[in-house]
Amino acid sequence: MDEPYKQYEESLDNYFWLAEQVDLNECWQAISLGELLYTKLHPTSVIDLGCSSGIYLTPFMAWGVTDVLGVDGAHGVGKHIPGKFQVVDLRIPWTPPKRYDLCLCVETAEHLKPEYADILMDTIVGSSDTVFFTAAREGQGGEGHFNMKNRPYWIEKFQVRGYDIHPKNDEVMAVVNQDWAFEKCGWVRWNGMLLGKKA
Repeated sequence: MDEPYKQYEESLDNYFWLAEQVDLNECWQAISLGELLYTKLHPTSVIDLGCSSGIYLTPFMAWGVTDVLGVDGAHGVGKHIPGKFQVVDLRIPWTPPKRYDLCLCVETAEHLKPEYADILMDTIVGSSDTVFFTAAREGQGGEGHFNMKNRPYWIEKFQVRGYDIHPKNDEVMAVVNQDWAFEKCGWVRWNGMLLGKKA
């Protein structure tokens, strides 16, 4: 096991090596996903759990959404969202400062060991009635991945908390599956889903 991987597992503090890769590889994907979700849902507030540099929040800000919050367990990230970033250990129960119109959780859940999955899920549903969620599937590989599970595993966790597939999920994922911006980083296509709180 290489040193960055061990340090990530132990403290979540040495995260710069991975945050830089997110920016390098996911820029167009982040822009396209933000524009897509904004035009489909028109949120006025957005929280991103496991935000890394905050790159997935920047397109919402470009559309005029100023009420955003990026949350990550690593110190020193969130460079794209100064003043809108908070360090939170997502392995520990945490109450967001408010409920947001939309919660993003993009390829974060697999970075926590299985025993912390339910804590993260409680944080997600405590953040918003509408969630765009994606987590590494079985066999996907990747750095610092401890809990790779297929979509049914996560859907069941949402369902027991009163959430289900959002009525606009098919519209969103149809665009994701066709847009060239999602070709390089296929995990949003493979793992992405829009969920909503049941009425």
